[in-house]
Amino acid sequence: MDAARPDPSGRVRSLRRDAEQRRRLVVGNIVANLVLLALSPARETGSALAVATAKTRPTRYDRGDFPQRMLKEVVAALASAGMLTVEPYVYKQRTTTVEPTTEFLELLVSYGIRLADVGREAGGETIWLVARTGGPRFYNQPLPKCLVHYEDTEETTRLRHEVATITDMLGGAGVTYDGEAVGPLFLHRSFLVRSPEAPAEFNLNGRLWGGFWQTLDSEKRHRITIGGEGITDLDFAAMHPTMAYLQVTGRPPSGDPYDIPGLEEHRSGAKQAMASLLSRTGPMLSLAPKLKAKLPEGWTARQLVEAISGRHPAIAHLFGTDLGGSLMHMESRILMAVLLELARRGIAALPMHDGIQTKLSDAEEAMEVMQSVSEQMLGVALPVKEKPIWRPSSLANAA
Repeated sequence: MDAARPDPSGRVRSLRRDAEQRRRLVVGNIVANLVLLALSPARETGSALAVATAKTRPTRYDRGDFPQRMLKEVVAALASAGMLTVEPYVYKQRTTTVEPTTEFLELLVSYGIRLADVGREAGGETIWLVARTGGPRFYNQPLPKCLVHYEDTEETTRLRHEVATITDMLGGAGVTYDGEAVGPLFLHRSFLVRSPEAPAEFNLNGRLWGGFWQTLDSEKRHRITIGGEGITDLDFAAMHPTMAYLQVTGRPPSGDPYDIPGLEEHRSGAKQAMASLLSRTGPMLSLAPKLKAKLPEGWTARQLVEAISGRHPAIAHLFGTDLGGSLMHMESRILMAVLLELARRGIAALPMHDGIQTKLSDAEEAMEVMQSVSEQMLGVALPVKEKPIWRPSSLANAA
């Protein structure tokens, strides 16, 4: 006979039945996330879902009614059933990750499952505080990070309300991809502290994450619509170098800050190099492979630093000082203010990191808001450019 206990309604419920319901909750959660992963417009080959199977104490980032202890056994059962593959947890190096199998993908097709079939439970922490877990950070070489517990304050409550405002606006804006609903949207802001022991402050980074459009290949962006209308891509031009100049001189740089002598035909490399120098801790002694591939043949780290420092002597002393987190924080504050003002006007905008995507018909008003907000916050209106969205020739000709 099963052990039993009364529930608040006075009924007697089997502990075995309770366990079955909890297991169904875990299975349903994993399957729903695998569906989102499998059908996401931005999915890349090899993308995986992180599943925290390590034994840790619950935090504010965990769902209160979610039986964490069941995760490991459910993942193993789904792997045995051929629904997913597992990359196991490695202590202090890698969390458990899972990927849908070919069989799982075939089931989605056979049952006609779409993103719109997936829902999301209310709740979920939208203000994340992330700590570096050791050593200096070098651009394009991220260090392991961990989520940090914090106590709520008026500031975190306000930040959470702002994210909810943006998410609610987008949830009702009719965002589609290839004419289909994109499933539940869940945005969060990720703030940084430099170590797990640092005070819980929200003054570094703060970028919005969680939108499929943020990692979508540029050649797929034309497939997004908002309210049935195509989008435009608006971008603050050279935002970080400009803010660095404003911090030091009170004036924006002259000309294009990425116009570096010797890199005239390698603007992408100049842009990445500037980001590296402003974001790293310590001098650049060697070139990361991805950066090296964007530079002229034979360029060295020393040559690159000398070229950029010669072009930007006013801010050269900021290179290697780990300023990136502060610049990202100001960037995120400006972007949130833009998004909230647009939402107040009834204009839905998809947040990027230094720009937005919005309806073509809203482009002019959105650009005006971007410039006016940046002027209010920085004293100078940042330049905004409309980035071309690639379209197949047939669509471009039709437009």
